[in-house]
Amino acid sequence: MGETLKMIRTSLSLTQSQLSAGIMTQSNYSKMEKGEIDVPFSKMIALLEKLGMSVEEFLYVHNHYSQQSTNHLLRLSRLKYNDKERLVQYKKELVSQSTMTTRE
Repeated sequence: MGETLKMIRTSLSLTQSQLSAGIMTQSNYSKMEKGEIDVPFSKMIALLEKLGMSVEEFLYVHNHYSQQSTNHLLRLSRLKYNDKERLVQYKKELVSQSTMTTRE
């Protein structure tokens, strides 16, 4: 996620300090871009708001301009958390798709 944020930030000619101001320290932002630390979801939302992006738009860019992963997230969000059978089945489907993609 950090690499995607960096790509978006640099394409908008923003510095790390400009984007992270009021949300997190520039140092922690830099570590997040490098993948050294994870950013809490609330801070990620704040960063995206500052960029004028929705989570869906960010995921679209993050997934190399593909909605496939976004569709998976939407499908997963519609599953009931206590429907173990469907969750296990969906996990099998994702693992199978991942294995097929890796082979290509």
